Amino acid sequence: MDPGRYGCVLARTVDNGLTVDLLEVQPVQDYVGLREALEVGFPFWSREATYWTSDLMTDPRFESAYKSSEVRPESCVVERACAALSYGVDVEESTFGWARDVFPAKAYYWCRPNKRPVSGAYFAGEDAEFRREQKASQR
Repeated sequence: MDPGRYGCVLARTVDNGLTVDLLEVQPVQDYVGLREALEVGFPFWSREATYWTSDLMTDPRFESAYKSSEVRPESCVVERACAALSYGVDVEESTFGWARDVFPAKAYYWCRPNKRPVSGAYFAGEDAEFRREQKASQR
C-alpha cells in the first residue's frame, strides 16, 4: 500500500522511551474525493499527538480507544498510541500542504520489514500527480 496515496502514521519514541510522538498523514483526496481535494489546493493534511508511555499503559482515559480498535492488553505502546490517535484522544491538527511540508526528511515506517529510512522526497511523486490533476481540471 502506498502511504503517499492512502496515508500513514509515523511514530517515534522520545526521551528514552518516556513518550511516543505520532504524525498521521492524511491524503486530502482519500477523505473528500478528487474534485474537492483540487478545490482545497494541496494533497496532504495531518494530525499529531504525543503520549506518555506510562499513561498508555495505565490511564483509564484510553480504554475506549483500545476497545474500539480491539487492542489487546499485551500490545506495545506504539500500537496503543496508534489506537489513541485513531480514536482522537489528545489529537491536534498539524501541518498541511505538499509532501515536503508534511513528511519529515527521514522517517521509518512502523512494522516495515526492512526498516529502511524513507525521505519526504519519496512522496514528491504524489505532489507531481496532484499538480497534473489540477492542470487537467482547469482545462
